[in-house]
Amino acid sequence: MKIIMLIGSQSTGKTTTLNLVANELHSKQGATLIEGKIKTGKKDGQCILQYKSSIKIGIVTAGDIGREIIYNIGYYQGRGVDVLIIANRHKANAIEMANKKGSPFIRVDKIAANSADNDRVKNEILTHI
Repeated sequence: MKIIMLIGSQSTGKTTTLNLVANELHSKQGATLIEGKIKTGKKDGQCILQYKSSIKIGIVTAGDIGREIIYNIGYYQGRGVDVLIIANRHKANAIEMANKKGSPFIRVDKIAANSADNDRVKNEILTHI
């Protein structure tokens, strides 16, 4: 399972951006919702999407605590997810958690809570799927 970790300080729009990614995949790129709910705005949530008939994508907006990251990585591995997209505030902690699970790790940095940065990061994440 490949992990795309969105890393940024508190209130930089990580949750909003991941919700934009989920909505883009579902409503514009034809991904099918398998589990969970697709949220909007600043609401935390999680979902699994079937993308292009062969890629299962898990998206988790909450996960700033190390044990949550470990739990979510294990949970989504168990669900057969190919790509897990997750948010985290702590750079060193996030890298350590992903490495503990032995998963390929792609770091995407979130800088600011504005529409331009949300779109930039959404598009960067989409290129890694």
